[in-house]
Amino acid sequence: MLGVIPVKGTVISADAMHCQKDTVKKIRAKQADYVLQVKNNQKNLHKEIAAYFHKVKRETPEQIIEQSDIDGEHGRIVEQTYRKLAIIKEHTKYALKSKKNMTAFYGSV
Repeated sequence: MLGVIPVKGTVISADAMHCQKDTVKKIRAKQADYVLQVKNNQKNLHKEIAAYFHKVKRETPEQIIEQSDIDGEHGRIVEQTYRKLAIIKEHTKYALKSKKNMTAFYGSV
């Protein structure tokens, strides 16, 4: 689908199924930014992100930006906490971590 949709300058978000190197290459080739969810489909990447958050939280916790969100849908209240952290990695600006232990990358070309 990325081959036919004009996405230059947009932010593409996708679930964990799309957290693949080929997907990121296509998004970058189209000059778009991305938010991709990382779960156990990318075990090493997931562990690396978790370890980085742990290290920064221990050594320089002021670098972690935290935000909470409360939403009510379908008769229930959902509260999520997100943590954002700048990371130094090629083409990647931030890592996000939610209270539900899902992780996402926000990348840019």
